[in-house]
Amino acid sequence: MNPLIRDNFDDERDLAVAERLGRLRTMPVDTTRLERLLEGKIPPAPARSGAMRFGWLRPLQAIAASLLVMALIGALIWTTAGEPVLASAAEMARIHREMLNDPSDVFKVDSMRQASEVLSGKWPRNPGLPRSFDSHVMACCMHSIKDRKMACVLFRNDGRPVTLSVAKSSDLRSPQSPTVIRGGEAYHVESSGELNMVSTQRDGRWICLIGELPVDRLIEITHGLCFE
Repeated sequence: MNPLIRDNFDDERDLAVAERLGRLRTMPVDTTRLERLLEGKIPPAPARSGAMRFGWLRPLQAIAASLLVMALIGALIWTTAGEPVLASAAEMARIHREMLNDPSDVFKVDSMRQASEVLSGKWPRNPGLPRSFDSHVMACCMHSIKDRKMACVLFRNDGRPVTLSVAKSSDLRSPQSPTVIRGGEAYHVESSGELNMVSTQRDGRWICLIGELPVDRLIEITHGLCFE
């Protein structure tokens, strides 16, 4: 081939390519679809928010929240620790049956004075027992409900065993049950099976009688109790 013809051919081809490229440079191109496609494939960069700038505070916030919860729980325990504990009829019935059937922790006595001496050795600051009693005293012991102590005396009246329990009124409270007013004093009345329970508060003491006697008889005995 003639080199001159080859050079002219190459020159013409180069000019045509250059001309076509020039037209492409001036032709408007819509890249919207391409941009949307790329945005969908590339995850967005994290925003420079205040939460990121102060992300190091998050562990401290968690610790502060934990301390606040612990403080609230402690305050709740502290405020409820001094409240009287409920002495239900079911709980007092259990104690009554234990005194009858489990003599391991029960001391045999034959008078209220002897019971007072025994319990004072176990609980020097007990709320005290009645100074006189016309029923037959059989035994005494210490019991507690949720660490709230009570002095208990088992006696017999009208041929039926009855348990007398005395505690501090700041330690134990009676259930929300029907009340009977006798001599200006309110007696809470409740039953557990065959056992009747009568309880009241007097001079800083919580007093409870439980047994198979009728409610009126239990109220009569409780009303006649005299303490030091």
